[in-house]
Amino acid sequence: MFKYLIIFIFFALKSHGALEVTIAQGKVEPTPIAITQVFGEDADTSRYGNTIRQIISNNLTNSGLFYTVNEDLYIQSDNLVEKVPRFEDWKLIKAQFLLSADVTKTDKGIR
Repeated sequence: MFKYLIIFIFFALKSHGALEVTIAQGKVEPTPIAITQVFGEDADTSRYGNTIRQIISNNLTNSGLFYTVNEDLYIQSDNLVEKVPRFEDWKLIKAQFLLSADVTKTDKGIR
């Protein structure tokens, strides 16, 4: 009995050792995003759409949180605002986000 008491005390004293964990820094990888062409009703709105698309792409890329998937890899390139995208096609190119828009001209400006 005394032998078991000594072994128990030995393991009890060993189990009180401090556990120390140091986390220096996390690693953030940019998330892939596909930004389709922004369609417009005519040449002017299409030009505005391309400018808006470029601004959004630059802002997201410069944030360091996203990178734009190469447009040459896009399988589906038509206007996705009016349709349901085929998400399987976008998964093939590893796009985790998809941005699609269109531009219309109103009396108050661009919408």
